[in-house]
Amino acid sequence: MVVDNSDSRTSLRVNESELRVPSAELLEMDSNMSSFSGSFDIAIGGGGNKQYEDNYDERSTTRSHSNSTAKEKAISVLQKKFDIKNLFNNEEMEKRDKVGWLNSIRFKTLTILLLLFFVTVLACLVILIVAFHLSYTRVEYNSVVEASVRVSRGIHEYYSGLYVKLLEYAPWDSTLNLFVNVTYEDGTTIEPSPELVDQYFTNNIFCSYMSNVNLSLVALYYLNGTKLRSMACFNSTLEESLPEELENLSPDHYLIKDMSVTSTRRATYMKPSSNNVNHSNDMLMLVAMPVLSSDYSSESGGVMVFGRYQNADAIHALTTKTQLCISFYNYNSSSDQLVVEKSTSTSAKQFDSVVSSSEALQVDVEDDSWVLQSAIYVSTFDSADAVATTNRYCYSTKTKNSGMTPEAIDGERMSAYQIMSDINGEKTILVRTDMSRKIYTNGINSFLITWGVMTVMLIILSVAVMAFIELVVLRRMVRLTNSVVKITNNWETVVMNGSRIPKYTQDEIGRLANRVNLMLGVLEKSYQHLQKDHENAQSLLDRTSLEEQKYRQVLNAISDFIITIDSKDGKILNYNTSFQAKIMTRVVNEATEKKVTNKAINEYFDSKPTMQELLGRMEDICSGTAKIWETNFVSRYNALIPIHVNCSKVKIVIDGGEIVDAFVLLARNMADQYELQKTIKTQQEQFSEQRMNFEFDYYWKNKEMKEKLRIFCINEKSYENCLFLEEVEAYRKIKRTHNRVKKQQEIIAKFLTKDAKYELNISKEEEFTIVSKIRDGYGQIDLLDKLFSIVRGMFYRDTFQRFLKELDQENESTTSSSGLDVDETSDTISSSTSFTDFTGPTDK
Repeated sequence: MVVDNSDSRTSLRVNESELRVPSAELLEMDSNMSSFSGSFDIAIGGGGNKQYEDNYDERSTTRSHSNSTAKEKAISVLQKKFDIKNLFNNEEMEKRDKVGWLNSIRFKTLTILLLLFFVTVLACLVILIVAFHLSYTRVEYNSVVEASVRVSRGIHEYYSGLYVKLLEYAPWDSTLNLFVNVTYEDGTTIEPSPELVDQYFTNNIFCSYMSNVNLSLVALYYLNGTKLRSMACFNSTLEESLPEELENLSPDHYLIKDMSVTSTRRATYMKPSSNNVNHSNDMLMLVAMPVLSSDYSSESGGVMVFGRYQNADAIHALTTKTQLCISFYNYNSSSDQLVVEKSTSTSAKQFDSVVSSSEALQVDVEDDSWVLQSAIYVSTFDSADAVATTNRYCYSTKTKNSGMTPEAIDGERMSAYQIMSDINGEKTILVRTDMSRKIYTNGINSFLITWGVMTVMLIILSVAVMAFIELVVLRRMVRLTNSVVKITNNWETVVMNGSRIPKYTQDEIGRLANRVNLMLGVLEKSYQHLQKDHENAQSLLDRTSLEEQKYRQVLNAISDFIITIDSKDGKILNYNTSFQAKIMTRVVNEATEKKVTNKAINEYFDSKPTMQELLGRMEDICSGTAKIWETNFVSRYNALIPIHVNCSKVKIVIDGGEIVDAFVLLARNMADQYELQKTIKTQQEQFSEQRMNFEFDYYWKNKEMKEKLRIFCINEKSYENCLFLEEVEAYRKIKRTHNRVKKQQEIIAKFLTKDAKYELNISKEEEFTIVSKIRDGYGQIDLLDKLFSIVRGMFYRDTFQRFLKELDQENESTTSSSGLDVDETSDTISSSTSFTDFTGPTDK
């Protein structure tokens, strides 16, 4: 016979049959077994403290007597339990039959079905959220990109309007006559003159006309860039001059270059300088073309430029036309960069990388394919942020009663960014287009409707499933249970007369009823074997006592700390010898032992947690909600011992036979392991440092490789580190102190001063500590050693690694090719020569 101690019940396996004994009664038997087994009072096999072993002989006599009494009592309990008349106690059976509604199978089944319903609804919710979010985010993204294209098309139409006006004047004989002689059909030849230019501008170009056609300036230039005449007007008011950038242009200027070719057309943006008082914040839209004859048959006589300031009115007109909110920013302006950084929620460096990797829009009045170029960046921003909405213009909608009113532009907005090149070919003009998130909002509404319909369908389906399980399964199970209860309440009829449960259908429940009837038949046979099991139970008690002693010896042999504490007040109930020897103070006698074992466990942790905190943590570890606790014990010599604490919760019997809940703490001593890890890490760092020094010294001391390294540093624009290492080596070779002082000052001037030619790229902290010490030094031989090590480390990790990579590539190309080209050889020689010219004075 084998005794199986589980969490809530004890069973006796008897040869062919199985007999279940009530756990409450066998608990009394376990208590008696604990009495005769002495220290068998914790779940892991005994206390194991040293004082217990020291006083073992004194207690052996008392224990022998208690063991005999405990055995006799346990045997009498078994005899009582094996009496078939007491096997089914009606009172106990009635208590067991009174199952609470929380433990009923009907409640559990319906609860599980409800949980499955909620999980299904939650899963559908998550799937729908993800699906709708991805789909409508993509639609919203495409919409804002399309809106940015719409803005580009509106800008193109503005330029096209300027270009149409320019076509009225540039290909015209009267305009061409301002630059060259023109012979008309009647044979009359007119030569250019200042009076002719004045008459031309008086008759054709004047402020009222420019205001009507939305022109801000008109300028005529010779093909060499010299200005012939210009006029600037704004709001019908004549301005004194053009922006200073347009006063005189070079032949290579964007507006002048290639204008001798009659088919050349130019269109671009320009940001006037801050000296342009009247329009310091407005962008200038410019179009230019050669001055030709009316039939386009002549050569280019000059260049005619039309310009229009893109002020607030122009941008408002563009927003009304596109029905969008538009912002123009000068990307070279720090204040505008701050606005972009605020509205994109990215750093300036990150957005710079986006701009630098993107192709800028270049305006072309004759080809509108450039407007189809996609936005470079898409993001969202809050329009309530005053910084993010700087220079933002939004359209207005016309209502019947209140006229023009602003469109609803508040809240979160979707924005797209485009970068345009200016007159100098730089990425300067940043255009932001933003629109409302109505598409995404409509998607959320659609999601809520879909989820609501699915939830209703799932509720109907769940109710149907629950009704089916109740009618087909649960009712039949309840009937089977009631039949079993009736039989157990009349056990004499079952055992003596062979009564059985009525048969059901041949499904799983019917087979269960048949198995119950088979179990009742086995129960009848089990009575015949009970007397034999009595002897096995007595043998079991003897073996239990021996096992307890074995467990105690094993625990005391473990070097880790094992402590048993009360789960209510945290008092120490027991511990092994490792804990007693390394952590606790030595116990002198039994009276002192009792005082020590009643001490609180939290006193031995270095963090000194409260008892409530400690017990709560132990509870979390036992339940699995917390991992192993890494902390420290304070040893008897006030030294910290790192430990990993694991815990399990058990029931134990303490003095007096009381059964209490206790925590069994297994604290692994991690001191040796931490020390070993620290040693290994130190050795790895030393090996890495030695490997770096060896590899670098190999190439540094090889003249040919060093020469290649120097050339590589010059080509990589990182020559300062290489040159500094050479200078420090030269400094170390100087024997006289006053010569080293001179060299020291040269090195400081060359590398360690602000705006030095070869200024080192070191941190502020290093500059404050190390460089200051170097400046205060006086030619000490080791004065530059620390900075030398730092620069050498940076040089090794950055430039030197790229140099090695290039060497590998050269070796591969050398292996694959049969020889070098003559031109390549000459290039190498010239490169070496230029390097010598560059470094010659420094080497001296």
